[in-house]
Amino acid sequence: MKQFRSKSLLLLISAVLAAGTANGQSQKLSQDLEQLIGQTLEPVNVIIQFKTAPTILDLAALDLVGALITRTYSVIPAVAVTLPASKILGLLLSLTDITYITPDRSVLPLLDITAPALGANTVWQTGAGRDGDRHRGHR
Repeated sequence: MKQFRSKSLLLLISAVLAAGTANGQSQKLSQDLEQLIGQTLEPVNVIIQFKTAPTILDLAALDLVGALITRTYSVIPAVAVTLPASKILGLLLSLTDITYITPDRSVLPLLDITAPALGANTVWQTGAGRDGDRHRGHR
């Protein structure tokens, strides 16, 4: 019976996403998050962006739906949270200050392009910087 309810809930969420929610709310979800919501009932890590810094009421609403705030950003009006995927659509309808919700993706530094971008390869070819000579010609 529980498995039937889970499948029914997933189908309902998928149908709502496919039809779009009122007032363009589905435009506030990234495409990959829309797909993820329709595939799982597990908690998901997301970043919720607001029009302005989230208020204490916004944070309380997140708490009420079982969201665990993992980070509050200071440069942008956003919070990173872990919450049940099934609660995301309800958040969009109840918190009108939300501008966008996206999965909290891993970001890795790409230092493999740093040396060519700075022209370091050209400097290295001249022999500068070798044998402790940091400023070639300047002793």
